[in-house]
Parts: sequence; structure tokens; C-alpha cells
Amino acid sequence: MSMRPSLVLLASICAACASSGAKPDDRLDDLYTGTVTGVVELPAASAGHPACASLEVYATADDGKGDPPIRVGRPAVHQGSGHCSYEILNLPPGPVLAVHVEAPASSLCGEGSSLSFAPEAAPTFALADQQERTENFRAQCGGPRSSL
Repeated sequence: MSMRPSLVLLASICAACASSGAKPDDRLDDLYTGTVTGVVELPAASAGHPACASLEVYATADDGKGDPPIRVGRPAVHQGSGHCSYEILNLPPGPVLAVHVEAPASSLCGEGSSLSFAPEAAPTFALADQQERTENFRAQCGGPRSSL
């Protein structure tokens, strides 16, 4: 066996091993089919203007039993011009859900106050099976650090 085919075989095995451990569990993809998408409007003038990649966008589910909410779904954030768009896939039908948008602590508004994001609609909601929902967020200066 020459050196080149051996390297190709070794690289293929390494790629298969690396991809199998890094991929999230897809077994729930068919069960959890809800989707939330939206736009996060960024402040017009801010010190330490957050890039979309630095925003943390995620969903939580409340089981209604008094337990702390747990993170659910698969979020993705995309850069726009003066805004970010996001989508959260694979959300469960039934439980009360909330979407959270958090900026890094170093992100400040133009006057130096803290930057937070507030939903334009109700802060919590529930989805039916295969339901899609839009939740947009606006920047707030001097408000609390959480989106709720």
C-alpha cells in the first residue's frame, strides 16, 4: 500500500470520528418541530456595538412544575445591516416557551448605559406541533440585562 492511499484512509476515519461526536442528538428532530424566527434591532449608536455573533439568542421551556426553565431548540444568529436575524429550530410543542436575547456585558448604549433587548410581543408563548412564530426584539438602553 502506498503512502497516499493510507493518508486518505486515515483522514477519512478521522473526519468520521470527529463529526460523530460533535453533531447534536438528532433523535428529537422529528418530535420537536416548532420554529421561532425574528429580528433583533441593534441600537443606532452604541459604544462597543455588538456584532450578531456576540449576541446570545436562546429559548427556554417551563415545565409548569416549578423547576427552573431549561434551554431548548437549536439557535442560529445571522448578521444583517443594523439588525440581526435569528431562528430557533426543533422547539417542543406544548410547554411555555420564552426567547432570550443577551448582549455581552461590554456592549453599552451611546450614553454608556447597559444594553438589553425586549420582545415586541408577549414574553412567553406556547407552540403547537409544526407551528412557526415570529418574535422580534428591540434594543433598550439602561434596562435590565435579561430579555424578560
